[in-house]
Amino acid sequence: MFDIIRNSSCTLLSVTIDLENHFSKYMFTPADPKAYAMFLMLERFQDFLASKGSQGTVLYERFNKKERKKVETTMKMLKEQLKSRRYVDLSNIVGNIRNGDPLKEPILQLADFFAYATQIKYRTNDEKKYRWDSIKEKYFKLYSTRLHRGNVFI
Repeated sequence: MFDIIRNSSCTLLSVTIDLENHFSKYMFTPADPKAYAMFLMLERFQDFLASKGSQGTVLYERFNKKERKKVETTMKMLKEQLKSRRYVDLSNIVGNIRNGDPLKEPILQLADFFAYATQIKYRTNDEKKYRWDSIKEKYFKLYSTRLHRGNVFI
């Protein structure tokens, strides 16, 4: 599977949130981590699409009404909080986030392998980063600033 990623023309984006740090840092009002990750991912996807002069859609595995409401509420709050520091217009992203079924959307199956490589790298403090190293050059703006690179760890 990693050969498929390595040998394809894909571009990778990921957001990893250290949950322990997130909840201790924002003890009183922490943003929902899944929604926060989605917010950061959409910003990077917008940047990618804009760099290509293209438009795209977002597909998320098992994105039901409850998840959608939570993400939309959190994203609205984050936009307001971050407005003074930065604002990303998501104009290249078409429509709403779509609900995806991995059985019908093979890209979601591939995303699980890629997500594993990112997760294990950070969970082991880079001790087990072989898989990530094998695909890291596929990341969008890997060596850019934290606000713009496709690989974010918070």
